[in-house]
Amino acid sequence: MIVSLIVLQLKSLVKAANVIFKVYGGMTHSSSQQEMMDVKQFIDILIHQINCCHYKALCRLTPASL
Repeated sequence: MIVSLIVLQLKSLVKAANVIFKVYGGMTHSSSQQEMMDVKQFIDILIHQINCCHYKALCRLTPASL
């Protein structure tokens, strides 16, 4: 699978722990509820990080506490 090769290359370029690759079974060209929940969680974490840059008081919060 070409995507697996891309993931390996990406992990060699950035901190490997920051790269998460998931395969969602039973899907062709659609999405699943679990995939959408994972996307939402990813966006929530990014928004938290952006807010920390702008509002230092929020930096004490963690994504788990949101």
